[in-house]
Amino acid sequence: MTLVLIIIGLHLAVCLACVLTSAAINAVARGEPIRISREWVSYLVREWATVTLFIPMLALGRGPGNPRLSQMPATSHPPVLLVPGYGLNRSSLWFLGRFLECRGWNWTWSTSLRQRDATIPKMAADLMDAIQKLRRITGADRIQIVGHSMGGIVASYAINHLDGAQYVDQLVTLGTPWRGTDMHIFGVGRIAREMAPSSEVLTELAASSVPLTAIWSWEDGVVCPPENARPLEHANTQDAPKVQSISIPKLGHMEMLLSARVHRAVADALSQSATPTKNEPDSP
Repeated sequence: MTLVLIIIGLHLAVCLACVLTSAAINAVARGEPIRISREWVSYLVREWATVTLFIPMLALGRGPGNPRLSQMPATSHPPVLLVPGYGLNRSSLWFLGRFLECRGWNWTWSTSLRQRDATIPKMAADLMDAIQKLRRITGADRIQIVGHSMGGIVASYAINHLDGAQYVDQLVTLGTPWRGTDMHIFGVGRIAREMAPSSEVLTELAASSVPLTAIWSWEDGVVCPPENARPLEHANTQDAPKVQSISIPKLGHMEMLLSARVHRAVADALSQSATPTKNEPDSP
């Protein structure tokens, strides 16, 4: 019992240290002092609790999984593919997936991508396979994608460089470092370096081929500086797909995956998409 308590205590301490460090780096990047207030403490505790929860959940999301099709009749909503961020897997998107199902998106799939020794272009190719699999099983011509953090970069690369635009209605991102993040120095592997500001991969994503909604927060301690989670402004050129930015205050990077405010914003954004033509779905 003592050993268990020690492990739990260490887990809580390490998670708290990570959240405090990211909050401090965020404050330095913004050039603002940390002001201890009820709102700030509430934000810190929520982010700490979310990180503490998701780390053990990683054991439940190994492997890409399979599309989870609701037993309810299909609605007019297109299928949704959920893509996790750096160091995470499909377990981190379980809550968002269940929220969307309860709101009528009966076809949702939270998939995992192989990140070890990978690159963003390689993960984008794997994501294209997942897109085709979801289309085949559901019988949908086109789908929607929601990507958290790095997952948004991977999805955008697949859409813009691997002909994914012909299969995707729109992309919604949560805390995605569109212009890179200085926190990449704490990452491991090539994919972390590819999320550095002005990296070659990010430079190639200057515009979006499909409608894009970016949800982000000034308090995001992983995207540093936090305004780098906004899509590039020159993406909104004439005749280009609609690109919108939604800032939600007092929200941490990981808390986005549990926040009801974010879940509602995602549902609103997905509702704006055109409904694709559907064929008869295959058996899952």
